[in-house]
Amino acid sequence: MPGFPVLTTIQPIVGVDFHKSIPPPPPAGPLMVPHVVVWGSGLSQKTGFMWAIASTSRASTPESGCTKPTVVGFGHGCGRTHDAGPHPGHIWPNALLPIILLGSSSKAEFGSGTVKLAIAQQVGGVADMAVNVAFALNLNLDCQDFPIPPLPTGLSFTIHYSVKAGFSLADFVRGLIQMAVDLALTWLVGLACAGLTAGISGLIGKIMGKGAFGALASASFRSSFSLGGVSSAAGLMRDGAGYFASNGRLFVDGWRFVPAALATAWRDAPADQVVGLVGTAVGTFGMGTPIGYAPENAPVGGWGPSTLGSRLGSIVDGLFR
Repeated sequence: MPGFPVLTTIQPIVGVDFHKSIPPPPPAGPLMVPHVVVWGSGLSQKTGFMWAIASTSRASTPESGCTKPTVVGFGHGCGRTHDAGPHPGHIWPNALLPIILLGSSSKAEFGSGTVKLAIAQQVGGVADMAVNVAFALNLNLDCQDFPIPPLPTGLSFTIHYSVKAGFSLADFVRGLIQMAVDLALTWLVGLACAGLTAGISGLIGKIMGKGAFGALASASFRSSFSLGGVSSAAGLMRDGAGYFASNGRLFVDGWRFVPAALATAWRDAPADQVVGLVGTAVGTFGMGTPIGYAPENAPVGGWGPSTLGSRLGSIVDGLFR
C-alpha cells in the first residue's frame, strides 16, 4: 500500500459513545444514550487531564515523558495503540459524567511496520508510527458502557498533512488483531465486574430480607445486559442532523433535571444500580482495561510491561514482521 498520513497530537477527534445516563431516574434506571464526543488526539496528554499522561499516552511528546520527542508538522507524532485517554469531551446532560470521563478512551490501533518513533518512557522506548487507516481519517476504538464492547466509533481527522508512513496489508491485519484483543479484554473485565456487582447486590438484598441470594444476584446480573434506549437512540443517530433537532430541547433542559434525577436514583434505585459503582471502581483501579485510565500494575489493563494487556500487545506487535 502507499504511504498513509501519520497520526499526530493536534488532530481532532469526533465520535459517538453509548453510556448509561441519569436522567432518567428509576424505575426506568440509567438508560444507554449516545454521547457526542469532541476532543483532540493529544489534548489530554498536553493538559495532564485526569492522569492521562501516565496511563494512556504513546505520544512522542515532552509532556508524556519522552526525552527525544518527534515533531511532525505543528504537533508531535504518536505511536500505534496511542490513546487520547480520559477527557471531558463527552457531551450530554448526565450526572454520571465524572465516572465516564475517567474511563473515556479513543485509541489508535493502526501503525506503520517500517517507521518507528520514540514514545513515553513508562511504556517503552519506541513504537510503530500511528497512521490514519482510512487515509483522510482514522477509525479509533472508543469507550462504551458494558455490555457494549469498545467499538471503532471515533474518527480522528488528518488536516493538511503531507507527512506519510509506509503501511502494508500486514500492518492493517496487525491493527485489526490488536483492536480485537483490546475489545475482548475490556468486555471481559466488564463481565467480571457485572458478576461482582450481582454478588454484592444479592448479599445486600438477602440481608435486607428482600429475597433469596441466588434470585437477587441473578436478576442483578441480567440487568447488567440491559440495552434500554439503544434502539431509539440509534434511530435518532441515523437521522443525522435530526438527532440534534429532535433532542436540542432535551439537551438544554436536561441539565435542569439532573439534580432531581440523581436524588431520586440514590433514594429509590435498587441495590444493583447503587453498587454498580463498586464494580466500576474495581474495573478501573483493580483489574484495569486496555483503553482509558488504568494504574501501572493493574493485572489486565495496566500499562506496566508485566500486565496481560501489555504482554498480548507485545505479541501482536511482533506478528508478520
